[in-house]
Amino acid sequence: MKGPDGPVRIHGHCRLDEDAIRAALREGRAERLVDAGGAFVIVARGAAEDVIVSSRSVAVAYHHGRAAHGRRLADVAATLPFAWNHRAVADFLVFAHPLGDDTFHPGVRLVPPGSVSITRGDGGLECRPAPPEPGPAEQGADAAARALVDAVRGDAGAECGLSMSGGLDSRVLLAALLRLGHRPTLFVSGVPGSFDREVASAIARRYDLPLVVTRVEARTLLDGSLDGDAAGIGLLPLTGRAGLEHLRVAAGDHGPPILLGVGGEYARGYYAAGRGLSALRQAALPGRHATEIVTRRYPVPLTPRELEMVHPALRDALHPEAVRDRVASTSRASGSALDRSDEFFLTQYARHKISAELASLDGHVRWRAPFLDPGWVRAVRALPRRWKLGSRLHRYCVARLWPSLLDFPEAGASAGTLARRPPPAYWLTGTRHPPGPHYLDQRMFRSGPLVDLVREHRDSLEDLVQPELIDALAAEQAAEGRRPHLTFGLLALGLYRRRVRQLAGDHRAVS
Repeated sequence: MKGPDGPVRIHGHCRLDEDAIRAALREGRAERLVDAGGAFVIVARGAAEDVIVSSRSVAVAYHHGRAAHGRRLADVAATLPFAWNHRAVADFLVFAHPLGDDTFHPGVRLVPPGSVSITRGDGGLECRPAPPEPGPAEQGADAAARALVDAVRGDAGAECGLSMSGGLDSRVLLAALLRLGHRPTLFVSGVPGSFDREVASAIARRYDLPLVVTRVEARTLLDGSLDGDAAGIGLLPLTGRAGLEHLRVAAGDHGPPILLGVGGEYARGYYAAGRGLSALRQAALPGRHATEIVTRRYPVPLTPRELEMVHPALRDALHPEAVRDRVASTSRASGSALDRSDEFFLTQYARHKISAELASLDGHVRWRAPFLDPGWVRAVRALPRRWKLGSRLHRYCVARLWPSLLDFPEAGASAGTLARRPPPAYWLTGTRHPPGPHYLDQRMFRSGPLVDLVREHRDSLEDLVQPELIDALAAEQAAEGRRPHLTFGLLALGLYRRRVRQLAGDHRAVS
């Protein structure tokens, strides 16, 4: 579509039609688009300047550098001399995602959500944040359930699918869809006997819903990771891609929208202790303890000897004090320690990692992420802590919206059905792993083409990590499988580096 004097493109999905978007841009009312509904970045390119409108949802990442801006990090980084942002690389190896506006390149930043940005002639970006959101008009669990239904209604369309590989998060979305009269096609990933696959199969039989079952194997992950046009190339370890890869394979290109349960952890205290009584104690801690709660979960993944085999700047960035300082600098929310850690999940984990997962589906799946809808987020933020422990709000939403979904098992619980309230075992011993095998055959991460790919890219990171360290990690992964996220995280960095080199070579050839 055409904007004021150039093309306009929507990354993600906006609930306004193209004519309304074009009119708002032409009339200089771009700031009104921020709250248009959906998860998107709108880019209007012009002869003198470009306008970038980012919705309040953190689901869509968009990158800007001195010479270019774009959805794919590698595309933007390739327009600059290559360099590593060692701080972002360190955070990626520790948390599986960078922090703040950082990317792997020091000259490339993320565009903030909820903003209107104008490119300047010198390549800079003038960013204008939208006014702060008002609080929810109503508060309480009923208001949160209504906000969820509103988000699902806006995302689902006339026809839709639903990924059932999100456990309880997926079941809550299904309750909302059934309440709205939808009969979605269910998609699930898993080996025979895995918990989500068995529950999804039982639900599909009960409600006579179409079900597509996919078994993700090494070749599936390999094909997706080597897709140079994917927006998420190099931003996720193979172990991080696996959870959504079944959709890329099974959904086909550009079918009906598919709802995903990503981000549902915001309402379940992602960083809270797994044992309920311990989480209660954390809830009483003042906000300054949020940094400790987050970093305790993610120790530095390299041994002192291995740290001697990485670039000095990366070694410094991996020092525990440096990691804690960066987490503290991004944890500016108010409230208790768990309140602040919830905001860290939303503004860091979801903004970087979940957005990279969704980007990996670009061009294949019309994804929707209702749990990142700003209306739902506002409603959850306003709830007392008791609703966010033991998945209490999720249980309430299922019971209120479609009670018969309580009849199916709860992961890790001894009872054969989903309890309406957190069971005693949650408070005393914490959640347990669900019965049955892991949904992925873990042997694929121990031998075969995936581990071979790690070795093949050992030299791509020679200015970051000594190749001998990659060899050692690949051997350890094959023998023990102890640090898959580190091993395959380094592979992701190698794939990113290779893609940037390819694109930079293309730029030189054209010039």
